[in-house]
Amino acid sequence: GIEQRHEFIEGYVALMPTVVLPDTVLPENRFMEITDALMPLKNNLFSWELFTLSEKEQLEEKIASKESLFLAAIRSQSIGGVEFLNNFGIPLSVRNEAYAAAAGVGSLPILEYLDAALDWNPSVSDMINAIAQAIDQNAKLPIFQYLCNHKNLGLSTLISLKLTSVLAEKLSFLALLKLEEESVLDYLSTTMQLDFNVRQAGVPILIKAISYGAPLKNIQYACEHGADIEAVSEVTTRTALMTASVYGALSTVEYLCSRGADITKVTKDGKTAIDLARGKGHLDVVKYLEEVLAQRDAIASPDEAAD
Repeated sequence: GIEQRHEFIEGYVALMPTVVLPDTVLPENRFMEITDALMPLKNNLFSWELFTLSEKEQLEEKIASKESLFLAAIRSQSIGGVEFLNNFGIPLSVRNEAYAAAAGVGSLPILEYLDAALDWNPSVSDMINAIAQAIDQNAKLPIFQYLCNHKNLGLSTLISLKLTSVLAEKLSFLALLKLEEESVLDYLSTTMQLDFNVRQAGVPILIKAISYGAPLKNIQYACEHGADIEAVSEVTTRTALMTASVYGALSTVEYLCSRGADITKVTKDGKTAIDLARGKGHLDVVKYLEEVLAQRDAIASPDEAAD
């Protein structure tokens, strides 16, 4: 037993880095090696409890920044590394960050392990932060279903409590900007009651999402679920159509026009979407908007068009 444990300690310490920064993601092959080294523990050849105090201290001396290494193991999706490092007594202060990191990398096994090992009891803001991390990393639907139905803070609790305006803005904007699967966007929109008309610092999130290059299908989803396409930014006095025109996002311009976006609206400086597109050299947008405007004018004044 003693020889086995010493051999294990020497082999394991040789694999471990001496310094790990909080955002480190270790190479997959390194954590695979570490997981292999952990097999004696996983196979119950000897348990953590059998280590003597001096042996445990020897391991702790060799592993610097155990909290950072714990987070690195999570971000590297190494369940073996997470399980072993938890034996060193990860402080409670790391619990929320660890959970958010696991949600961010979309690792359901690690989330389940953390729940079992750390007995995470999140507040609403803790859970929202974990969900935000998952959105930011474009996690898959099962991760959001797990989080929203967490045993210690279920969906009924999340829905019954009003999200603060800051959290509502954060989640709604992130969802439009980051999510690639409509099933996830639809699930969050329904369960978290996302509001696509909220503003961030006076800017409608639809306009902000367009300016950040959100996928067109997400822009479409927002518009189909209540976003006001004629809402004006309090900062630039631009509409969604003006913003798309400024950035030369022709497909977004086409979509907004198909929903009847007003081409003739002006900013506080008296500029239309056509003026803004021309000023940025987006001639394809200018051409399209002028054609749509001409078609609308013809429909509005059929007699003049006939003449």
